[in-house]
Amino acid sequence: MYKSQLSANNSEEFKDVIGRFPNKFGNRLFYFLLAIVTISFLLGWFIKSPDVVLAEVIVTAKKPPLILVSKTQGKIKIKTPRDAQKICKGEYIAVIENTANEDHIKALKDSLNKFSFTSIPKFDEYTFALKYNLGEIQNLYFDFLKNIYELNQFYSDNKFDIEISSLNEQVNKIKSSISKRKEIINYKNRGIKISKEKSVIDSFLVDKGAIIVPEYEQSKKQLFRELDEKATQENEIIRDKLNIITSSKKAIGLTIEKKETLEKLTIDLLTKYQNLINSINDWENTFVFQAPFDGTFEYLRFVSNGDFIKQGEPIISILPSNNKIIGNAYMPIDGAGKVRINHGVVIKLDTYPYQEYGTLTGVIKSISAVPYKDLYLVNLDIPNGLKSNNNIELNFSKEMKGQAEIITEDKRLISRVFKKIKHAFDRKRNNEIIPKQEKPSE
Repeated sequence: MYKSQLSANNSEEFKDVIGRFPNKFGNRLFYFLLAIVTISFLLGWFIKSPDVVLAEVIVTAKKPPLILVSKTQGKIKIKTPRDAQKICKGEYIAVIENTANEDHIKALKDSLNKFSFTSIPKFDEYTFALKYNLGEIQNLYFDFLKNIYELNQFYSDNKFDIEISSLNEQVNKIKSSISKRKEIINYKNRGIKISKEKSVIDSFLVDKGAIIVPEYEQSKKQLFRELDEKATQENEIIRDKLNIITSSKKAIGLTIEKKETLEKLTIDLLTKYQNLINSINDWENTFVFQAPFDGTFEYLRFVSNGDFIKQGEPIISILPSNNKIIGNAYMPIDGAGKVRINHGVVIKLDTYPYQEYGTLTGVIKSISAVPYKDLYLVNLDIPNGLKSNNNIELNFSKEMKGQAEIITEDKRLISRVFKKIKHAFDRKRNNEIIPKQEKPSE
């Protein structure tokens, strides 16, 4: 039936070819085409391709690079060469020529950073900079060194402690003398008691005529002498107690004076130390290109020793070490509804062709709730940093622009084919409906 239909609808030549076409070959061709269709269907079913939303992206660091700008003009002296990219905190990269020697000031600052007020600073530990060229910092260094010398002299002379010790020893001697005088008074009291009793007896004997009057007078004199000596000892005790009060007050006064002197020397030393540190920091801020943190650096222009640098000219860029690489993407509103947090992102950088260097892998961390100028702001986390999928470590620059492919879902290949066919039919039907709707108005 199939052949007869072909014969009826085609020319004589075609009928002749079909008539001579072997049935066995036709069957093979049919099964071959059926196999191709089946394999294509299976491949379309099992093979999946990602559905992506494109966005512009800027890859940067969480801590942006710091630009070091010249604070003054003058000739530059390179301390760290261009090829030594890694830098440690506090290291001098370059210096603008001035009256001070930067190595001398750096050595002094390193020594001052070890300074501690919990112990007595030793004068000899800070005299090493006497021959250094410190420029405008020289006088402040001398003031600091002088104060350390005065503090050391205060402890070495120990004059306050010597005087206080002498006064305390004097007080102890007076207390010992008072104890002895009290013993003498006790002895005198016993003598006075005996003399009083003898005087009473002698008075009775005189009245009886048993003894003569001179003997009685002699006993009375002995009593008065004992009483006088007792009064003398008591007066001495009073005088000794007054001396103790005077010496104790003087010792207390010296103790207070010692404390005040030590506090003044300590406060002066702290002030001189802080003035010196501040002056060094001001000098560094003016003349030195210094690393404020560990990281990597690069010169922003070709610089050689002796080049003249203008004030306000950016010279060096420093990127902190252990810095986290992130991405800031600008996603259009078309298809934005399919994008979710934790969706994967493939980043292709403009400065590194992905065919040669590969791509970066990112993850969406946050999406702005409201678009701005028809763009959503998307924050990306880049776990592997600047290491591409080709295992190449890319060099960082301040703002690395590129394209972000946000992978929303994996779709089967056959689904995409049918979707495109359906979309084509829908568009054709819409194009046919529109003219029909326009005809009545004509």
